[in-house]
Amino acid sequence: MFWDVNKLKTGDQVEVKVGGQSFMYQVKANQAVPANSSDWEKIVSSTADETITLITCGGQFSNGEYNNRQVITAVRMKA
Repeated sequence: MFWDVNKLKTGDQVEVKVGGQSFMYQVKANQAVPANSSDWEKIVSSTADETITLITCGGQFSNGEYNNRQVITAVRMKA
């Protein structure tokens, strides 16, 4: 499911299905963040708009872990 999220671009759409309902979100940002970043509070903090933040591993794999996290931010589109 998250295999190609690093290819999402600003303006792309993401569909989220919850309990039989579908919600559409538009990608606003897709960035690689160092896994040891101290800025996680900013990344997952509250937003004025209904937003989803997708986070998965990325970058180089070494010593059993990836050195980055791929962080995608998307805002819910109006129905």
